[in-house]
Amino acid sequence: MKVPEKPTKVVEGSGSVWNNNSYHWEQKSVENWSQDTLKTTLGIFYYKYENATLKITEVKEIKGDSSVSIRKGKKITTYDYQIKLVWKLDMGDDANTKVIGSLEGEYEFPEMSNDIIDDGEEWEINCRVTKGDPTLQNTMNQVIKKFAPDAIRQAIKEKYVAELLKKWKG
Repeated sequence: MKVPEKPTKVVEGSGSVWNNNSYHWEQKSVENWSQDTLKTTLGIFYYKYENATLKITEVKEIKGDSSVSIRKGKKITTYDYQIKLVWKLDMGDDANTKVIGSLEGEYEFPEMSNDIIDDGEEWEINCRVTKGDPTLQNTMNQVIKKFAPDAIRQAIKEKYVAELLKKWKG
């Protein structure tokens, strides 16, 4: 006489067939999807402040990884990246009808991770001006070093992290 198999309890975050009730740690890389989504999110980023417009002109480098893990029926998303971006800042006249000066430069974020973006830990930003009017740099220092990076952080949270959780968290 054959003993009927017990039905497996279905939980929201289910793992592989071998991982009964998703009890064991299981991890899947979502790095390709993450890098594509980050490139798209950052590649269209721009920030306006008064007569200034900062725009990301190139996503120079994204290094790191992202994964979705499952343990005891719970999905956990993690990401940790180093990002380098090229930006351009145009300063308009008082009527904001024509550009009166420009700066170009690079951002480097040595760590963009769950701790930084989700938990609000301090974010290290390396910023350098590579080309442009030095007097404009002093005027626009807050935009370059504070306001725009905060807006980048918010864009990552609202677009990349939200999509990551929606797509992979289940």
